Amino acid sequence: MKYAVGALLVLALVPSRAHAQAPASEGSSSALAEQLFNQGRDLSKVNNWADACPKFEASLRYDPVLGTRLNLATCYEHVGKLASAWGLYRESIEAREESG
Repeated sequence: MKYAVGALLVLALVPSRAHAQAPASEGSSSALAEQLFNQGRDLSKVNNWADACPKFEASLRYDPVLGTRLNLATCYEHVGKLASAWGLYRESIEAREESG
């Protein structure tokens, strides 16, 4: 699993269209997604993974971007949801290959 995390970190560093400008009608959803994502990141920085995962899940529902997917996978890994983490890592790799 550590190798998957390393590979996905490299993917995350490669520029992508993950945070493209949203149309005006989707602006509030995008802003909410970003707010939830930031809350999740803050919680993960203090190793509060159990509270971070729901923030990343909600953010992903509003704006399904690669960075959020990777953070949620990492979160799942930390709380012991290894099958869910692995699934998200695989989806992230596939999504990156399709967009790249």
